[in-house]
Amino acid sequence: MSDLIQLAQELTRLGTRCVFGIPGEGPSLVLLTELEKHGCAFHLVSHEASGALMAGGFGRVAGIPGVALSIKGPGFSNMLAGITSNWLDRNPVLSLSESYGPELSPYRMHKRIAHAPMVKPVVKAYADNFSPALLLRLWDLCLAEEPGPVHLDISARMEQRTFDGQVPEAVGTHFLPQEVARYIRDAQRPVAIVGALAARRPWRNQLSALKIPVLTTVAGKGALDETLPYSAGVFTNSGGPVAPESKVLSIADLVVGLGLRTTEILDLKALPAPLILVDELLGRARGLQAVTEVTGTAEVFAELLQLLESKEWGIVEVAAAKMVLEAELAMCRWLPAGCFRLLQEILPVSTVFFLDTGSFCTIGEYVLTAQRPLQVMGSALGRSMGVGLPTGVGAALAARGTPVVIVVGDGGVRMYPDAVTIAVREKLPLLVLLMTDGFFSSVRYSAVKMGLTQTPLCLDSSCWTAVFQAFGCQAERITSMVALEKALWAWKTNMGPLFLELIFDADAYMAMTEGIR
Repeated sequence: MSDLIQLAQELTRLGTRCVFGIPGEGPSLVLLTELEKHGCAFHLVSHEASGALMAGGFGRVAGIPGVALSIKGPGFSNMLAGITSNWLDRNPVLSLSESYGPELSPYRMHKRIAHAPMVKPVVKAYADNFSPALLLRLWDLCLAEEPGPVHLDISARMEQRTFDGQVPEAVGTHFLPQEVARYIRDAQRPVAIVGALAARRPWRNQLSALKIPVLTTVAGKGALDETLPYSAGVFTNSGGPVAPESKVLSIADLVVGLGLRTTEILDLKALPAPLILVDELLGRARGLQAVTEVTGTAEVFAELLQLLESKEWGIVEVAAAKMVLEAELAMCRWLPAGCFRLLQEILPVSTVFFLDTGSFCTIGEYVLTAQRPLQVMGSALGRSMGVGLPTGVGAALAARGTPVVIVVGDGGVRMYPDAVTIAVREKLPLLVLLMTDGFFSSVRYSAVKMGLTQTPLCLDSSCWTAVFQAFGCQAERITSMVALEKALWAWKTNMGPLFLELIFDADAYMAMTEGIR
């Protein structure tokens, strides 16, 4: 038990403010008892995966690992879905599970599952039992580039201590190679594509001084203030003819990738201009056919950006590309694009958005304007449906007092809807938007094109206003822009969360991403 007491002390010393999950009657409950003595809150969830996702949202916003907790065996296997999502989306999370200690017979089968082989493929490190030095290694590795989840098994007796972790590659050169400098000097129309790495590094401040088109991956959205004239929006490498990325890249003669990683884009097709890559980690953009790749330090990024500052072009081209997209999205006002614009007009500039996965997400990634990192988030890497509600609630707990908007679709709202009960209890300024057309819309689009059945894709979403009201949440059905505007102005954020069910025409909704992606 003394090890569990010490674990609680070390977690609070490292900054842990809350834990998410479902405890058992063994070591997990002892640990929570000790954490409670240190003022650490525990948020009970209805499913262990939801707890891991909440910890992921908390960790992403707080900048320290979120902490999730489960019992052994089935509790752990339930949590694994949330751990996997955190792995795909690079969320820093320390997950803890009860486990069998070395003193127990290997033939005792009650809730016995081999944790290590199941979790190791989707965590940066796995450890069996606790010591202060081991916990610190896990904590540091969780936050090291790239961030991601780590797992610690705990038992009542902790004699056995093992550690299996992935060590990040060493950073390479401290100087920008002459070959890269020559590419930039010779370029007339260079474009920069920036990944999520920039949001975690101080050199991102130099991006605002550039006078060339700058795109960011969806995961890196906000690394450059998107209200600036040279911001060309998001890069997915899967943009259609209406997407600004397609228009800007088609006339570029050089692309400079700053922390550009294939995990952050949708397609591995070659870019239309020569690509040079600069990153802290080696080999993170395989498949993009770069002409050269540099693994460098902060000094290399600073030198590269200083060199790019000498270039100037694209302000007219970027503005024209944005106007084409704006005109396309303005054709029908009562669709997600108009709703997103209205949200940013009415809600405070501090508002944070978390998008679940769906057709509305594609629109939101292009329409919502991010002026800072973590202002517009989602499952940008894993593209996991259903993570929006629990992850957004975790983010709201980390950013208390900041309005958070969670946007979900017909499929994503079904998985962990009761996550909102924590927001109700805590009176969080949370707005949950269900954008419904009654279908899995993105899948339906393909079904229509290929003449396949739409029956499995039809979802009855008419009950959700009543469901959220039963959870103690204010809730309303919305069918027009006028009604949405009225509801937004009436929402008092200090009164807790609000759920709005926005109902769209199915055919118009299905067609809204044509030409964009």
